[in-house]
Amino acid sequence: MEISTVCGNIREREIVLYGCPEEITPFLESYRKELTIKYAVTDHKQEVKLQQYAKWNVETVLLDNIVLEDELVIICGEEYFGLYIRRLLHLGKREYYDYISRDLAQSMIEEKKILICMGTQLIGQLCVLLQADCKITEDYYIVYFPESELREAYRNRYLEYEHICRWCEIYIRSSCEKTNFYRKLLRKDVFQPHCRMITVADYGFGGYFPQVERNRDKYSDYLIRERDRLRMSYETLFLSRTDQIMENCCLKGDDIDAIVKRITEGHCFSADYVLDYFKQEIERFRSLEVHDDIQLSDFIEQHREENLCRNLNEWNEQIVLYVAGEILKRIGLEGLTFDVEESRHLLEEASGTELLIYPEVREALGMSESLKDKKYRLTTYYSVKYLNMAEYVEYIATQMYKAMDIMQFTGMDQNLMEE
Repeated sequence: MEISTVCGNIREREIVLYGCPEEITPFLESYRKELTIKYAVTDHKQEVKLQQYAKWNVETVLLDNIVLEDELVIICGEEYFGLYIRRLLHLGKREYYDYISRDLAQSMIEEKKILICMGTQLIGQLCVLLQADCKITEDYYIVYFPESELREAYRNRYLEYEHICRWCEIYIRSSCEKTNFYRKLLRKDVFQPHCRMITVADYGFGGYFPQVERNRDKYSDYLIRERDRLRMSYETLFLSRTDQIMENCCLKGDDIDAIVKRITEGHCFSADYVLDYFKQEIERFRSLEVHDDIQLSDFIEQHREENLCRNLNEWNEQIVLYVAGEILKRIGLEGLTFDVEESRHLLEEASGTELLIYPEVREALGMSESLKDKKYRLTTYYSVKYLNMAEYVEYIATQMYKAMDIMQFTGMDQNLMEE
């Protein structure tokens, strides 16, 4: 069954837009000529005074001041989706018959099937490439739901997730959803029987980064939490994990120049340790992906000389292109319509901080010499920086010392020393 069999032909119904201006405005710009938009409704008197949609001849009115009859309400708002639904239910409106989400509306207007991407960073990166591909977007309207976002905004985002999932044709997800929550995400009654499920192995790969400890990021977590309370003015660094080598150097009080020299000269790990660590990560990954439709361990092992990972959670274009190709084959389409360089640019725009590949890791794994001159991306609270290896080490060591000063000031340094 298709959504149009329930709510009817969207072009033949009078439309009411309900939500936030940030989402209503682009919707109006895109579809005002294709739909009969009666008015926009709001719960805020200030928006009625502003009348920000007047240039499109759409009046803004308070929801409490109108009577909704046969109009179709399109909800344009992710953050408060659950709140909008509860307001409409209170008015006696029925899901799908009387109101639908913006994404469902757009898929109907464009006459496309729904494809949902749900899960971790790899799925988000995959979604970036799929949404830029003209072949797949001819037939599919693609929606991305980050699993962490569903957890953090559970009441609102999860209701939107369920609302859209009932009509999706293809559901692509990472296979490592957290314990218990995935049972809600994958309830059978949420999907139609013919919906096709594809799982992608994504358990994070640390084989290139023996300097980091999985699931521990003491400094950046603390700085993010304390920045506003302490009115800090310097840039908070968003790391995916703490660099243990730099941390130990800072705890000993080493000079920053000495830290830079130690790391850039490659005296932190033996070649045997690097190779064993990489092998252990491959074996860990392989043991976890046994039941996944798209597996990665063989590809990683065969391409270990390439720079496959940005950090423990994000991948580079080789992996994302491989997964995209496997997805397209499974749904009967050919490869992506753009080249590797374009995919690199697309992923770069959506990426976070890169972890450093130490010189001895590069040498032991036979990676490209060009990594010597690589500019690493660092994402801070205020900006994005691109730094070479020495600049990278200097910057992070400086931030760690600042974090230690703040921990001492707030009495948290003793907890750090005891771990």
